[in-house]
Amino acid sequence: MATSLQTGKDLSLVQLLFGGLIMIGLIIKWLSSILTGTNSPLGEATATIWGYSIILFSLLGLVVIQLDSNNSPNKQLSKVPYSIYMLFVIVIWIIVLNVTYSKYINRKTIPPTYDFWNMWSTIFIAMITILILVQYYASLASNVGTYLNTDIFTKGNVETLNVYLGFILFLNILITGIQTIILNNFRVDG
Repeated sequence: MATSLQTGKDLSLVQLLFGGLIMIGLIIKWLSSILTGTNSPLGEATATIWGYSIILFSLLGLVVIQLDSNNSPNKQLSKVPYSIYMLFVIVIWIIVLNVTYSKYINRKTIPPTYDFWNMWSTIFIAMITILILVQYYASLASNVGTYLNTDIFTKGNVETLNVYLGFILFLNILITGIQTIILNNFRVDG
């Protein structure tokens, strides 16, 4: 009995570690826009790649540690909320954009409108990530009975949260599409 309790405690610590790594990834991305210079090879694109890669692998880690080796992985993966899969797609899309155009983004030879849309994309990804983590930890708390007050996470509230997540995800897909168009068509070779 004590062994399973210790394993459950270790699992929750790992989940908190992944949540902390997600926050570190967001901080790296946020600080990149403030601290990068104009001609630095380690500019905003590089920090975005690092920060979003940390977020991506931490989210993947949160999904993987929930898998039970005794059950079918396909059945378990179908229970993962769609918002996590959509966040994977958006983050991978942005990482690919930043890898492809890192020279232009790091040297700031892109239109200023890209910075505007990049800021909004970062804000929306932070909002999505925080809402997903709140939803994730609330579902864990309701299953484990931890210190979180789960009375506010009724089925109706979770459905409302999913609607907000869907709307913000849709907006972020549009914003990332705008960023792609700007980088494909309006970059300045310098």
